[in-house]
Amino acid sequence: MPRRGLPASAAGVPDAKAQRNFTDPDSHIMKTDGGWIQGYNCQAAVDGDHQVIVAVGVSNQPPDSDIR
Repeated sequence: MPRRGLPASAAGVPDAKAQRNFTDPDSHIMKTDGGWIQGYNCQAAVDGDHQVIVAVGVSNQPPDSDIR
């Protein structure tokens, strides 16, 4: 999975609006239909016939949805 870093200039100075979560630095701010959350994007694949989880994925990238 790709990783995102804090926005910074070439000199390594963070942008004025850059934010960071000190308790969970790998999580990121993501837009939802109800606002914004600090968290992760999780996906699960389920075998419908046997009702068993067959795969999972966790990313700190926002979902590929058109939320405005």
